[in-house]
Amino acid sequence: MRQLLIPKYERFDFNQTEVEEINEEGEKVKKPFLEWTDENNQKKILSVNTGIEEISRLFDKYLEQLKIFATTKSALMGPVGKILEQARVKGLDAEFLKGYGISTHKNTIKTPLGSEVLKPFESAIDLLSLLLQKVPRHMRPKAIEIISYKVYYRREKANVEFWEKWRKDFEEFLKNKYQNIKALIKECKLEELSKKRGIKDFQSIVQLPKKLRTKELQGIVDEFNKMRKEIIFEGEGEEE
Repeated sequence: MRQLLIPKYERFDFNQTEVEEINEEGEKVKKPFLEWTDENNQKKILSVNTGIEEISRLFDKYLEQLKIFATTKSALMGPVGKILEQARVKGLDAEFLKGYGISTHKNTIKTPLGSEVLKPFESAIDLLSLLLQKVPRHMRPKAIEIISYKVYYRREKANVEFWEKWRKDFEEFLKNKYQNIKALIKECKLEELSKKRGIKDFQSIVQLPKKLRTKELQGIVDEFNKMRKEIIFEGEGEEE
């Protein structure tokens, strides 16, 4: 039976593409660290770092199709953050992680899991499971953390662009809905807040944090969001 020689911590290299195994004759032989076939049927030999990059790309592709935009990291990461946490604390079995991820998706995301959405989702989990099994146990949290922040960075770039456009579109929506800022302040019962914060135009309304909105103003925000196709989560201005 072949024995995989797991490198020691101090000499384990996240860039290595080969590992040593003992063959049936008792000789040390070099083998690819991780062989992978991507969605284009291209065969690749991966290191930990290139595996992390591929997993991050696939999870990002999955999340991109969901069109989630949020003001907190946990909401922006959708099911991916929870899948990575399960991989860290409970197990590396790909079917378990897929089942958990699908359940989380169905409970939290409106976008149905069609074949185009499911494909990068499943591929990312398959590769995640394979990669973590190749990594020494004590280094798995590091690999998972790197994946998490790589995915978050990619989604946050798109998220920033979304919120810039959202604020611009919402301001136009308010201008078309109300004759002037005074009419909006009166309908949304913002008189006291207007005095404290010096609300003078529609842009001031757009920039108000969620926690300062009146029930009436929040109703208008909800009305505007329902007209859009994205999944929008707003926190209270603090990271979850």
